[in-house]
Amino acid sequence: AYGLQPIRADVLPESAGLIADGIRFAANQRIELPQTQVLAYAPEQGRTVSFWLRLERAQADSVLVDQDDGAGGRVRLAVAEQALVVEQLDSAGTAIVTATSETALPVGDWTHVAMVLD
Repeated sequence: AYGLQPIRADVLPESAGLIADGIRFAANQRIELPQTQVLAYAPEQGRTVSFWLRLERAQADSVLVDQDDGAGGRVRLAVAEQALVVEQLDSAGTAIVTATSETALPVGDWTHVAMVLD
């Protein structure tokens, strides 16, 4: 998107995406994008991140999105024990705000995931 080229992309193409072609992540695979103005998080403007997710097996601890929060900390969207977890971390990596979904993510079915920061 926006002509960005990943710094690191060790994922596999997936032709069986929900809408079109997608990507498949295995353990420790990721896509890392450069820090650019397009992706910079400005708390006063907010941010929405959304995607479709299908888990092939239960997940105990997987990071989906990890981004600088614009104030020296990080915002992280993860799966922990099959639940979605959003964390705001301070500069030391300590969670200062945590929100956990009450519904477990299904295995084998598509789920629309959205994180809205405002």
